[in-house]
Amino acid sequence: MYDAKTNKVRYTATKESCSGAARPDVEEQYKQNCIECELSYLEDNFSLTYLIPTTPIVSKKSSRLHTVGLALDGTELSGPAPINAILGSYTIAAFDDCGGHINLHQGYHYHSTKGCTDSAPSTDGHAPLIGYAVDGYGIYAMKDAQGNEESLDECRGITDETRGYHYHAASPSENLFIGCLHGESLRAAGGPPPGNKPPSKH
Repeated sequence: MYDAKTNKVRYTATKESCSGAARPDVEEQYKQNCIECELSYLEDNFSLTYLIPTTPIVSKKSSRLHTVGLALDGTELSGPAPINAILGSYTIAAFDDCGGHINLHQGYHYHSTKGCTDSAPSTDGHAPLIGYAVDGYGIYAMKDAQGNEESLDECRGITDETRGYHYHAASPSENLFIGCLHGESLRAAGGPPPGNKPPSKH
């Protein structure tokens, strides 16, 4: 990423280079770059549709996920970043102070929660709500008002009398919001499956 000949950091400074670098199958010429994409690169009619059940249904088997859900501000809560692909291409797409960044497939999206999407503190001291998973269950911040974490299941979920079953987001260092889906999701949402290329325009 650092070019010793020019004493500069290589980064994607165009829409074309953003498209070629900000995906799991990075194009060869964009490897070893910092990835910088801008909102202006998105098409004027860019949109994504999410189907989230209003009444969650417990799944018979927990499932992994590519898209976690939606934050309270309407931004996608993305699944884990493809670490192996990133390390294999020597690229990195830095996150902003809210734990988010941009690509042409998902638009702006979060990979971690840094408090930017939290709801108002609850009266019982419970962690604030940050959004909803694609299975309809609420996702709350990691720690409660006293800074404590709860004992969670493999999906990072727990049940209480007030909220029923719900999730607690992982720390920003863990590359995930939740571990798996406890409930049924209607269909996959968000960007394309790993490895898919965006449509090209000529």
